[in-house]
Amino acid sequence: MDTNEYLDMFLEESDEHIQVMSDEMLKFEQNPKNIDIVAVMFRSAHTLKGMAGTMGFESTQKLTHTIENMMDDIRNEVIDPTQETIDFMFKGIERLELLLNEIREYGSERSGIDDLINAEKPAVKETSGSEEAELVVNDMEKDIILDAKEQGSNVFTVSFQLRDDCLLKGIRINMFFKELNNLGEVLSLKQNEEDWEKEDFNGHIDLIFATSSNKEDIEGLVSKLSEVEFIKASLWEEPKEEIKADNGPDKPKKDLEEVKPEATNVTDDKSSSPDPEANKGEEAKSPESHRKQTASIRVNLEKIDSLMGLFEEFIVEKGRLQNIAEQLKDKELFESLERLVRTSTEMQTSLLSMRMIPLDTIFNRFPRMVRNTSKDLGKNINFVIEGAETELDRTVVEELGDPLVHLLRNSLDHGVEMPETRKERGKNEQGTILLRAYHKGNEAIIEIKDDGNGINVQKIKDKIIKQNVITEKEADLLSDDQIIQYIFSSGMSTAEQITNLSGRGVGLDVVKTKIESLGGSVKVETKVGIGTTFVIVLPLTLSIIQSLLVRQGEQTFAVPLSNVLETIFVESEQIRKIMDQEVLYYRNEILTTHKYSELFAKDHSGDDKHYALIIQNAFQKYALLVNEIVGQQEIVLKPLQGYAKDLSGVTGATVLGDGSVAFVLDINFFQQ
Repeated sequence: MDTNEYLDMFLEESDEHIQVMSDEMLKFEQNPKNIDIVAVMFRSAHTLKGMAGTMGFESTQKLTHTIENMMDDIRNEVIDPTQETIDFMFKGIERLELLLNEIREYGSERSGIDDLINAEKPAVKETSGSEEAELVVNDMEKDIILDAKEQGSNVFTVSFQLRDDCLLKGIRINMFFKELNNLGEVLSLKQNEEDWEKEDFNGHIDLIFATSSNKEDIEGLVSKLSEVEFIKASLWEEPKEEIKADNGPDKPKKDLEEVKPEATNVTDDKSSSPDPEANKGEEAKSPESHRKQTASIRVNLEKIDSLMGLFEEFIVEKGRLQNIAEQLKDKELFESLERLVRTSTEMQTSLLSMRMIPLDTIFNRFPRMVRNTSKDLGKNINFVIEGAETELDRTVVEELGDPLVHLLRNSLDHGVEMPETRKERGKNEQGTILLRAYHKGNEAIIEIKDDGNGINVQKIKDKIIKQNVITEKEADLLSDDQIIQYIFSSGMSTAEQITNLSGRGVGLDVVKTKIESLGGSVKVETKVGIGTTFVIVLPLTLSIIQSLLVRQGEQTFAVPLSNVLETIFVESEQIRKIMDQEVLYYRNEILTTHKYSELFAKDHSGDDKHYALIIQNAFQKYALLVNEIVGQQEIVLKPLQGYAKDLSGVTGATVLGDGSVAFVLDINFFQQ
């Protein structure tokens, strides 16, 4: 069978199973007595093992099988979920993730797994003679057991243990099963037969057995066999939790109603209707409702990108048509264009929603990373995620992984103090790191906040002077906020020594470069001894936006319309200066003022009268002065290439209806 055509589907579904296992492991570490969590992990591991086997990825299959066996042993209470066991499973999940990435990149597995496969397994729990092991059975096994009991068989839980000095364990076990089969039938075996021949096999087997014999006959087999420590049998009983849930075969329904008389209030009246036709109608209706809720198809992302590209070309041509209509002054053409604009707006909304994905696709990676890193650093961290359902353009989300990893590691290494230091400072020994996302206008805000040290401004100041970035005299003229911005400089690090986490001065430099390449910005808020917050501001989409076209001299610029609160006409006399900064007093507010003519245009004529655009970004509100307002227009935002890509003050460019090129304003360029 040619499996190449199924590779993408295999990788996609495997990623989902790995994520489930990772998420559930984090829950299980906090609540190791909850066996239900293990059952969820076990199902994902079992499915992944089967898929890997079908696709021919042997290492993935073997490693998943090892993890699955450990989960099964925990589920059946053969081993205890110790910290060592949990750490082993985390390592296994990380190695599986690495193998899948290798398959994705190279088409084959390259990393070894022998260190995990051959690792020392946790010791089996010791059970005293008075203890009776309660084996967990699945629904299918339970049905088989109940059928055997209905046919009159006695069903026993049997525990078999070889002596520690037994050499030929596989032979002894086969002899045990030969004798056991003479008495009845094995309904469920809780160990894998292939493990019996392994050197590290502990010689312990649990099984469920149906027979017409009694307990003494089963336990008496120990006298017929050699090198056997014990054989224990006890009548199998359905777990109390299941009896309660199922109401039991012998417990009348009336008793349950007496215990919970209000239970009927939860159930819909129609479901308890004595009319069979009514129930039939409900049954017929239910599948249809289910289909409507789950109707979806998988679409290759390249097809969506191709469709988006075609729509972008359509937007450019629509702009040309609008320009022609303005020149011809044709009423029918205007009416047709209005309908076209309404339709294209709906199309745009639909297409952009197809490209939007929730941030949890990357946020879900971080709990395990934070857990492992904090463990390596010896720190106690409470990692909180809020707003993971916040949606951004897929292109933006795909590029956010590395910057967020750098910021989280920065908080873990530089931010949160060691437990003993926090205790001395009167803080909770457990530090908190908050990763939060939310929408604000036409932007998405992501915050990484810790309650640690805060940033030592003097330390940064000394470092940049020592590295000859600026002189001491120049540094004295800078505000604290301006000095803090130097942490984003290449080669800047306040770490005392180089580690695998910090000290090389490349982390935050990468963050700033990547965020700005996405049309966003990053800001730092800090208080010494209280903590630090990194604030990332990103556009919801990088493709099509509503803009306000303005003109300065002969040059036309586009300003994102969602950030323009209002436009007003002002004269030069209304603009004042406070401490060498031009400001505009408007609606009881003093707004800092910026002029396009001073920054981008060559033509400075006609600057006595201006239009002021009141602009609000994530950090501040300010007034932008321009000569002329052209009007609103939907534009396709294109990134700058070549020499123009480092041009300050703009995030991209667009082609207008007349064929001219207009730059798009970076609204965060004037950030104070």
